[in-house]
Amino acid sequence: MRSSVILKFKRSMMVRHGEAVGIIGPSGTGKSTILKVMAGLLAPDKGDVIICGKKRHGIVSDEDIEGLRIDLVFQSAALFDSLTVRENVGFLLYKNSSLPEDRIGELVTETLAAVGLKASQASIFV
Repeated sequence: MRSSVILKFKRSMMVRHGEAVGIIGPSGTGKSTILKVMAGLLAPDKGDVIICGKKRHGIVSDEDIEGLRIDLVFQSAALFDSLTVRENVGFLLYKNSSLPEDRIGELVTETLAAVGLKASQASIFV
């Protein structure tokens, strides 16, 4: 039997440039689902997700990737232990983007630098 989550989020939420927002609530109320839809990891069954004036339809597209900053902090590890740190960071871009590999590499390097990781640290397996 497959379980599913039915989430009805009937509110609008506006986050202005530079603001940080947290979503809190009891376990099982859809917080992670809302964030995954906003981040483009899940597609909504109904309704619209509009970010920076653009409708979002599930998995992120190339034009949505650059300049958009939605970060998720998972409760448990969400890494592939068979991949390096660098490969984990770029995983979705490599699998779902038509960006050139060198551009993806640049984005991954920028992301790693933003959190203080050096190239030598990024080549180890997790």
